Amino acid sequence: MAQIRDQQLMPIGEPCDPARAVPLRVVAHLTEGIVLRHPLMLDALLAWAEANQEQSLAPLPGERHRTVEIPILREPDGRFHLCSQGFAVAESFELRYKNRRAPWHEMARLGTSKITRVHLAAGANKSYRVPYELQLLAGNRIEWWCLGDAGRIGPLLSLVHYLGKHRGSGKGRLDIHEQPWTVEDCEAWPGFPVLRDAQPLRPLPLDFSGLSDDAPRAYRTLSYPYFDHTAEEELACPQ
Repeated sequence: MAQIRDQQLMPIGEPCDPARAVPLRVVAHLTEGIVLRHPLMLDALLAWAEANQEQSLAPLPGERHRTVEIPILREPDGRFHLCSQGFAVAESFELRYKNRRAPWHEMARLGTSKITRVHLAAGANKSYRVPYELQLLAGNRIEWWCLGDAGRIGPLLSLVHYLGKHRGSGKGRLDIHEQPWTVEDCEAWPGFPVLRDAQPLRPLPLDFSGLSDDAPRAYRTLSYPYFDHTAEEELACPQ
């Protein structure tokens, strides 16, 4: 196991060719409301798609994550990719509930004759309802901006059919019958695609060139995997 943990892991995917990187606008078209706890990151979606193509499994505890290269340019120091976080306008919100019940069918199948009752009203097997907020988006779309290779981004995003939380119950479903994704050229602006009017469009290091001193700050993970909270640091974040 030590040899596996210490050996050099081959990266997944190929880095973006700077000669093919152009300003792009990426849009996800949804047919269902979406449940979001944090803004969606385009680089994370592409990294998942690359790893999925390679059928790469998550590392075991104590092992390192393999480097995943995606068709979006990295910033000059290589710390993160030049893409914004997802932006959308929520027109309305709905409070819904997800039921959590003890698997009493499995208990009955695997249990012994000595177990005659499972208490579902209290204790470890208590059933409960989990509240969550469903967002209905204007135009049913989320959009990002990036500097990347459209010819490689489109096929990777075609592997993504749902976004956000509670995907198993159909939330965040993309319009797979029409056009789930749009990847198109767009006009760049000063600071594209991570700054607009000196304000961040994604979490950025505090020393990033052109960043306003009054940009909001929070503790976030700079690049994927974003679930690695041990890598959190103080960053400039969108309002």
